[in-house]
Amino acid sequence: MRSLLTLAAPALLATTLTANVAVANVQGPTVYGLIHLSADQINSDIDGNAQSFNVSSNTSRIGVRGGFDVDANLQVLYQAQAFVYITEGGHDDNKFRFDQDTFAGFKGNWGLLRIGNMNSPTKLLRVRTDLFSTQVGAAGNITGADGQDNWRRNSVYYTSPKINGITAKAQYSTNSADEGHATTYRSVAYSASLEFENGPFWAAIAYDEDKGLPVAGDDTNVKAYRAAASVNLTEDLRVNAIYNHAHKSGLDGNLSPANSDVYGLGLRYQLAQKVALKTQVHHLVRDERVTNAHLDNKKPRATQYAIGADYQYAPNLMFYANYAQTDNDGVYRAPTNAGRTAIIKLGQSDTQKENPWAVSVGTIFHF
Repeated sequence: MRSLLTLAAPALLATTLTANVAVANVQGPTVYGLIHLSADQINSDIDGNAQSFNVSSNTSRIGVRGGFDVDANLQVLYQAQAFVYITEGGHDDNKFRFDQDTFAGFKGNWGLLRIGNMNSPTKLLRVRTDLFSTQVGAAGNITGADGQDNWRRNSVYYTSPKINGITAKAQYSTNSADEGHATTYRSVAYSASLEFENGPFWAAIAYDEDKGLPVAGDDTNVKAYRAAASVNLTEDLRVNAIYNHAHKSGLDGNLSPANSDVYGLGLRYQLAQKVALKTQVHHLVRDERVTNAHLDNKKPRATQYAIGADYQYAPNLMFYANYAQTDNDGVYRAPTNAGRTAIIKLGQSDTQKENPWAVSVGTIFHF
């Protein structure tokens, strides 16, 4: 009798495990991606640096995601997402890395908890209000001037369930600068937001702090406060707004760089079923007064103007045409650099009075 039980035990165990697996719901893995390409005429407006024609791969990406329902109250999630440098055939010594929104985590009626490399809650406020995201004229060219629009590696990220239209997000990065190291090399970062959404209205506030990494030459602690809103005034007209304040302090006795403020406003109008017109303006001002041949005791500033049209050919395929220009006065910013491979190198200007511009025609395909 005992020998029969011994022989039957593995079979009974296998049957039990098979039954448990059958009850569980496996989702994925699913391969997804985005192809975003553009052809651009770019002019840096720097003396001796002629304008040029370029093609650009604009945060094109590929990823895999999936999940596993452990029971009715708990789901395991995973995602791995990588840049695809379509126009260059590779990047950074042709290394293929999952360096965008890559994580694993758990989800339940209590919220979502993830660990990985993810967009910060503060950055997501800009993404929500940016009508030209990763295109020529992207708001990130201005809002990202002080490091708030980043992916944060080595992160623990919690998202609450939506309650009465309110969602809370909190992210802690044990080392935003690099992989895990001894305490001396840690650059800790925090980001948190509160969002409210009710019908056509959405608004959010966020706080962000990056403590810098003196041993790597990053000798500044930056605290940022951001607010954003979006509202559909009519069925066809949407208005977006954003404000960001960056407060900086020097580390290890270094002088503190100037604080900065960014103001942004955007409009999108649905002209026809498949055609939308859009425009936005973002203004950066440094909290310092500089006296030179151009500023004469004024605060350095840069203003970006963008205008464009979207043609939604199919639900997953869009074509667009944009024009953007940045008017610089004491600080050089370019309308081409956020989330793109065809860029204007910053820091080349001697006068910082240039007005770089770009014309772009592009396509975005989701799969």
